[in-house]
Amino acid sequence: MIYQSGSNNLMYQMQANPLGAVLDKNMRNRALELMSDNTTLHQVISNMENNIDNLLSINNEMEIYMLGLYVPKLFSSLAKHSNSFKIMSDFIEEFNYMVEALASKYMINYVDITPISKYYAKGGMDIHCTRKGHEALAKIMMNNILNNNDNNLIHVTEKTFNYDNTGLDGMINDAKKRQKTYDDALKNKDYDDTILKTFEDKDRESLCKSLIKEHQKEQKVYEIAKKL
Repeated sequence: MIYQSGSNNLMYQMQANPLGAVLDKNMRNRALELMSDNTTLHQVISNMENNIDNLLSINNEMEIYMLGLYVPKLFSSLAKHSNSFKIMSDFIEEFNYMVEALASKYMINYVDITPISKYYAKGGMDIHCTRKGHEALAKIMMNNILNNNDNNLIHVTEKTFNYDNTGLDGMINDAKKRQKTYDDALKNKDYDDTILKTFEDKDRESLCKSLIKEHQKEQKVYEIAKKL
């Protein structure tokens, strides 16, 4: 199992993405505020640990390779001129340290992917790596897998959660649940149980409506997929 979930989890917790952090001062300030202590990092690591428990509860003989993150070239370039982007770069490095510690706790394989940072996409605002970057990532992964001779996993004897292989029906139901969460939030003007709780009041209603539309679109896509 190759496992990596840090980047999206971090963006979810901070309600910020790299492009937005460059262009939107409010988004950047909110992200920097949430980076000011380790609460955000610890929450993401806790979520990742739950995922590892869940994976091992399904198959406790599973050999897991946990990837860290790379610092986008955009961030490292801007860090020379902006203290806020130095904070962000340092934040990612601290995250990798904590992911490596989590891997060590479970005696699973930590994969350092920072060498691919230099293979950044063309266009100053693009944080993604190029084709060469993906080729380098594949080589890093294969070297880790082929050179690893240990299989010392912590054995989880009891399932930590209930799961059903419901396929597209499960995805449709999940999208419906998320839509209902935002429908209720919009109706009651209460966003505490949503990701919008960190946004300013003036932005919540419009963003909530957008998220409802997105989850409705999800359902339509999965419904079409079911018919194919």
